[in-house]
Amino acid sequence: MSSDRPGRFRDDPTAGLLWPALSAQDRARRYYDLYAEMLGVLSGGSGLRNLGYRAGSERFDEAQAELCRRTVASLGEGRWLDVGCGEGGAACLLAAERPEVEITGLDLHPESIEAARRRAAAAGLEARVRFERGDACRMPFSGDGLFDGLYALETACHYPDKSAFASEARRVLKPGGRFALADFVMSERGTALPQRLVIRFVHQGIGMPWMHTATEWRGLLERAGFQGVRAADITPQTSACWDLWARRHHEVREELERRYPPALVAAVRANVDALAAGADAGQLRYALITARA
Repeated sequence: MSSDRPGRFRDDPTAGLLWPALSAQDRARRYYDLYAEMLGVLSGGSGLRNLGYRAGSERFDEAQAELCRRTVASLGEGRWLDVGCGEGGAACLLAAERPEVEITGLDLHPESIEAARRRAAAAGLEARVRFERGDACRMPFSGDGLFDGLYALETACHYPDKSAFASEARRVLKPGGRFALADFVMSERGTALPQRLVIRFVHQGIGMPWMHTATEWRGLLERAGFQGVRAADITPQTSACWDLWARRHHEVREELERRYPPALVAAVRANVDALAAGADAGQLRYALITARA
């Protein structure tokens, strides 16, 4: 699998120093295998795994649902592909609210796919929501132009070959099909070496091999054949959710510590606090990127 690290990381002295023995996919898989139950507790069993979009609500799960809705707002009706669907929380939420769409969820982890299928069955959505195991960078669809819309919600940061993902997304979308990506991105400004070390340590620990800026994402998508690429910076609305996450973590901390070693619960909190600090310092941004196939 090829690498598409941005140019400024090619000579980065921090590259390859952390977690050298594990591939990006293995790191992401281990992260979600380890924390799937914890994430479920934090999201109240909704199956949603995102930071959220604050639009008035003081509930973390409602902010997470709002980010799902904002992400797909530019997609039309028809068949959608949810890339990196996890346990199917977003797909089931959106299918329940949008009866004019059918959604296929794609995820690399078999345990997540099984959980997603159970969620869809419990919600009575099997007729319009299905899930398949597969790699976002090598999608398991033999045909081209299969979907009217495609979204990737806070998952593309884990992909080891983002240019391959962009090409695959363009391939499986119909001409004129809509693309939407909501994710963390790096700031457009340069970052000093000590800050890069901290950022890389946090990112590697949660299976993020490297991150692009919004400008770099635009370039990848345009080279893959997308048109009308737009990147909206929604950092103010997502960063406003860090305190909702912290409040929710406090609410369920005792339950988490009954299931996990307290040191692990504290480590997860520290990891998220580090990401929040990066956002506060302007090193980390959050973008909603849309395009047309």
